[in-house]
Amino acid sequence: MYDHDRIADLVCRLLPGAAVVGLRPVEPSTNRPPSVYKVTLGDGRAIAIKTASTSSSIDAAGNTIATEAAVLRRLGSLGCNTPRVVGLHASVGVLATEWLEGPTLERKLSADGPDAVDIEQVMREFLAIEICLDSARKRFDDARKKAARSSLLKESESTFQSVRSAARSVAAASGRSTSAAEDAANELRRQVCEGAWTVGSRDYNASNIVVCSKGPYFVDFSAIGADWPERRLVGYLIATGPGRKDGNFSTALDQRAGLIYERLGNTVWEGRPAGALLDAHFLTAVLYSIERLQIALTTPERPDSHTLLKAWPNPDERLSRLNELVHTRLYPNPTADRLRSALG
Repeated sequence: MYDHDRIADLVCRLLPGAAVVGLRPVEPSTNRPPSVYKVTLGDGRAIAIKTASTSSSIDAAGNTIATEAAVLRRLGSLGCNTPRVVGLHASVGVLATEWLEGPTLERKLSADGPDAVDIEQVMREFLAIEICLDSARKRFDDARKKAARSSLLKESESTFQSVRSAARSVAAASGRSTSAAEDAANELRRQVCEGAWTVGSRDYNASNIVVCSKGPYFVDFSAIGADWPERRLVGYLIATGPGRKDGNFSTALDQRAGLIYERLGNTVWEGRPAGALLDAHFLTAVLYSIERLQIALTTPERPDSHTLLKAWPNPDERLSRLNELVHTRLYPNPTADRLRSALG
């Protein structure tokens, strides 16, 4: 539930003289209250209103909203496909942007399938944003760069604990050597960790791309930080069907997508094994999801398991789909191919 009168009051404080004639939450998460709303104004305009998390302090919420507004203005000034900022009230933690008409990529992939998505256009817009945001990294001193990479490596180790476990279980189910699968998973981790990181969004999922008539628009830049760009792109391009009983994993990532990213990525980062890294992060994401679902199914009494199973209904069907995706090869990559072979 949400407080209609509170949101309407925030709009009036943000845009003095504006009349709110329509207000509804926008695709709220299965497990969180809504924080983004479509607001129709008396003059016929539609805007998006985003409120900061109520779990944050007033200062933290204001800083988050102000940072997002600054990022959107910067990206917009450079021609990136992001929503235009209409208003900001950092002290109360509210941001207004233009309303983008169209389905999210999450909905588009889930409903219409991967062929309905112009994967090259999405990748071009993604890389344009990467270039613009990663310019901030040049201002990092050596200590900050070292700290960012160290944090990513620590996060990667946590992820690969799950990946190794999933690799062992998948290999065991197909009668393959679990130790060989674990060794191959460790090799995949080394490949992932050798990739260069960039500064960009830390909230990357298919719900944060809106497919408009003018092309794909990227939204939600409330969290900015260091990450592997290929992990971001994989996150953006996998629809998980959250909360939908008929939902399952759908992605526009395939061999053609891998070839496109190899070509485009190498125009941005000369000499980068873009296609192979995308393939490595895709396989990592699939195995990580397998382990999360397996844990949820074996320990449904845990709060995090309950949350995941609510977000991802039909877990058995989803596991079957994930096991198919394990063998989806995006680009020639001997490291990932070794792991796929070990899984059976």
